Amino acid sequence: MKTLTLSAAVLALAASAYGQVRNIRGVGPNGETIGTGSRTGTRTEQRSERELMERSCERYLDKAEKHLAAKAYGPACREAVAARNLLVTQALLKRCKALYTELNKIGAEQLAQADLLYEKARYAEALKEYRRLAGVFHGLPVGAQAANSHRQCAEDPACQAALKEAKAQNLFQSVARTLELARPRSRPTTRPNQAVPRKPVAVTPKAILALDDEKLLRVADNLRQLARICSGAPTASRAANLLRAIQADPAGKQRLAALSARRKAEGALKVANAYHKAGMVAKALTLYRKVIKEHAGTPQAAQARAQIAVIKAELAHE
Repeated sequence: MKTLTLSAAVLALAASAYGQVRNIRGVGPNGETIGTGSRTGTRTEQRSERELMERSCERYLDKAEKHLAAKAYGPACREAVAARNLLVTQALLKRCKALYTELNKIGAEQLAQADLLYEKARYAEALKEYRRLAGVFHGLPVGAQAANSHRQCAEDPACQAALKEAKAQNLFQSVARTLELARPRSRPTTRPNQAVPRKPVAVTPKAILALDDEKLLRVADNLRQLARICSGAPTASRAANLLRAIQADPAGKQRLAALSARRKAEGALKVANAYHKAGMVAKALTLYRKVIKEHAGTPQAAQARAQIAVIKAELAHE
C-alpha cells in the first residue's frame, strides 16, 4: 500500500492554489527547507500568506481527524486531500501522513471484503462495493485501486454473463407476479393459526393464455423485451421458448394479434384526438382518415369517423 509522500512539487501546487503565492519557504519530506519560487512583495505579506496557509491546513486536518473518529471516511478523505495542498511545516506533514496512512488502511480492509465478494462470484455486490469505495476514498491510493477493480470486474465476461442473467431473472419475476395476482384466492382456513402455504405459480403457456386481455398483452411484452435485452442468458432463452409456445397455439396467436392491433389503433386514435383538441384540425383529419384506413372494422375506426363528422359540422357552422 502506498503511503503519502510530499515534495517541493506539492508545495508548488499549494502556492498556486493560494493566488500564485511566491517566495514561501516550505518543509520537504526530509526536513529540508524548500523554496517555491519568487514574487514581488514585502516579507510581511509573504509571512501572512504562509500563516494563512498553515491555519487553513490545520482546519482541514482538524476536520479530517474529527470525521475519522466518527467513521465518516468520505468527508475525512476530502478534508485530508484539501489539507495536502497546503502543507508548509513538518508538523503538518506528519499529521497528514498519519491521516493518509490510517485512511488507506481502513480502505484496504474494506477493499479486501469487496474482493471476497468478487471471488465468490457475487458480482453485483462486488461492483456496488467497488464503486462505493472509489467514491469514499477518492484521492487516496486505495480509492484508485477500488476504481481499477471496478473496471476490471465490469469487463470480466463471467461478471457480464452473471449480471445479464440476474437482470433476466428480475424481468421474469414480473411475469410470475402477474400470474400470481391473477390466480384465484383460496378460501380462508377455519384455523387461522395454521395457514397453508401456497405453491409458487407455474409460468407455463397455458397459464399465460388464461390471463385476461390486458395481462396477456403485458406478459407477452415482458417476455419479448426479456428475450431481446438479455439475449444469451438462460432465463432469456426460457422467455423466448414461452413466446414460441404461445405463438404455436392458433387461438393464442390470433388473440395476441388482435390485441396488438387494438393497441395500435387506440394509440393512433389518441394522437389524432390530441391534435383535434389542440386546434390543429387539418392534421387531425389526416390522422383520423389514417386510423380508418389502417384499422378498418375496429371500434377505433368507428370513433374516427364520428370525429370526422364532428369536425365537418364545426367547419360548416363557421
